[in-house]
Amino acid sequence: MVGKLDEYRTIPSLNHLVLVDPDVPRAFHGSRPPRGAWVRALLEGLGAVIRLPEIVGAIDLATMYSGLVFKPSPRLVHGAESAGWPHRRCPPASAVAR
Repeated sequence: MVGKLDEYRTIPSLNHLVLVDPDVPRAFHGSRPPRGAWVRALLEGLGAVIRLPEIVGAIDLATMYSGLVFKPSPRLVHGAESAGWPHRRCPPASAVAR
């Protein structure tokens, strides 16, 4: 997919590129100001808004995802064995016996 994005960015008339995640409220928005470099933004959550000033418009993720029910993210570890993770910290190297 990255190769395809690089190809899109070579199109001189393309000023905005939006990729929408189908599973969670998240979108990638690439924009290019006149005579400028591409600016990348990752928008997350239903309160996020994609601004498109050239057309005096915006797309809010809440409207885009309206009516969808999101599945919970899978967990790799369940139950008591996950307690304390990722809060455990390794001791500094100076504290480890040699």
